[in-house]
Amino acid sequence: MRLIHASELTMHEFFGDNIPEYAILSHRWEEGEVTFQDFKDGNGPEIVGWSKVTGCCARAILEGWKYVWIDSCCIDKSSSAELSEAINSMFRWYERSQVCYTYLSDVRNASEDPNVLGSDFWYSKWFTRGWTLQELLAPHLTKKFPAFPRHFFANLFSALHVDVDFFDQNWNWIGSKVILKHTIEEITGIKDLYEYKTASVAQKMSWASRRQTTRIEDQAYCLLGLFGVHMPPLYGEEEHAFFRLQLEIIAKTNDDSIFAWNSEISVNHGLLAHSPNNFMGSHSVVKATWDHLRPPHVMTSQGVYAHFQLISLRSEYLAPLNCGLRELDEPRGRKISVIALPLEQFNTPTGSIWRRKGRFEIVELHPLETAKKERTKLHVPQIPQLVEGEHRNTGVVTLILVPYKALNDRGFRKEHFSTLSEYVLVSREEGYFIRPGDFGHRLELLIRAKPKEETRQTAVAVVIFRNVELQRFGLVIGFLGGRLWVDIVVLDAEETGHQILSRSIGQEKLQPVRKLVMGRDRISRPFSNGSLNCRLMKTTSDRNLIADVTFDPEGKLSWPVRGP
Repeated sequence: MRLIHASELTMHEFFGDNIPEYAILSHRWEEGEVTFQDFKDGNGPEIVGWSKVTGCCARAILEGWKYVWIDSCCIDKSSSAELSEAINSMFRWYERSQVCYTYLSDVRNASEDPNVLGSDFWYSKWFTRGWTLQELLAPHLTKKFPAFPRHFFANLFSALHVDVDFFDQNWNWIGSKVILKHTIEEITGIKDLYEYKTASVAQKMSWASRRQTTRIEDQAYCLLGLFGVHMPPLYGEEEHAFFRLQLEIIAKTNDDSIFAWNSEISVNHGLLAHSPNNFMGSHSVVKATWDHLRPPHVMTSQGVYAHFQLISLRSEYLAPLNCGLRELDEPRGRKISVIALPLEQFNTPTGSIWRRKGRFEIVELHPLETAKKERTKLHVPQIPQLVEGEHRNTGVVTLILVPYKALNDRGFRKEHFSTLSEYVLVSREEGYFIRPGDFGHRLELLIRAKPKEETRQTAVAVVIFRNVELQRFGLVIGFLGGRLWVDIVVLDAEETGHQILSRSIGQEKLQPVRKLVMGRDRISRPFSNGSLNCRLMKTTSDRNLIADVTFDPEGKLSWPVRGP
């Protein structure tokens, strides 16, 4: 483990039991961070992020700590072996630190009350980053203090109970995790910062569901310590990293709440989630074991083999889990409420399989009666398999997100949307989290694209917006050669999305026939006294796209189109 000597600003390496006491930095990575190579070559003082290093060291000296650890410059990221060790050790390093200094570069003034909704503290982006979750939870209350008590005159209680300290952009002290405990719990959705280890898998995942990482793999890697598991990082594996994380968790615990996630996108789905985002609504899911004799689940690279006491419905089954929305009292003959997964059974060329279908449900069970039922062994593939009667050349399923908060802020309102059901499998509106206290709305479209061999042009969805002057436009999404495209059309007062879709596939011959510009992933159109700009952007998943549409009051055409 490398540590920086706070007074000398020199790097030292320690091994095993010889690691001295140290302070540790938590921060949000920004432009101009000092890297290990920068520090080694002596170029640190020339870099913007050097002030963060010196500020951390100055605070450590003031409080009596000789060494500090800073992730940006204490890890040689050019070494894959060292990076792997660091990722798997990070939680433990924060846990063993004497104090964690949390530097909030977007908090301007420490004198502002951090407990007030709307304060810089509440809105700090630090609370939205994936890696900072473990940096908040891992540090323990300090048991040993340096010669001079920390913040003694500012707050005696804090001086005796410090694990995480928060500072503004000028390194002025805001408060400690103990003092700000209730506010931080409200911001993060964590029920108890100091009892986090007792939370269910689903609850821990829900804490991460609203956080972001630069690399999609880090959605999984930043949670290794929180779940107490280890696995080698493989950058380039993308979503598979989260799949591997869930396998490691299942191998270590029998907590059924790992299956207690929800998604409207339920086409051919296994029991494991695609990302922590699927657990956004699982903050109340707790362990509630009622089926004590059930054999453990067996995980393979192909999916889950499990035994469930199935509840038969008309066209599907419910598989009750050992978890619920509240902890179970001793049943003593009473009914209990638990979470159950809706499952469907299908036949494939290789045998019978099961699929998850839709959102989990709450069911009431009588433990004494249920105990008499036989368990059914079933196989739920994680990777979709074709079943009898399904067409093999169906194209790729893509989720398109259409956020419109930026348009709302400019005075636009969504009027309605139209889709072709042949291609749009799921369409819904929902609120989504932007940052603490700030929410927006978006449209989610699950679209089954045509195969690449299919060259026919088709518009499959139209979202219509209007401004305060009742001027209207339509955002059109379609396919060309298996690829998605977007266009923007200015509409008259009566024109509908259904008409645009019907004309695009030749079902409606109205004059004048509107000509769509097909095949582009970005486009700009003049509108009112400004301009509309839209582009299709990739997210952290290859199967997810964002149709980002904005209004520019100055009329700038970022991606102009020639002709009508």
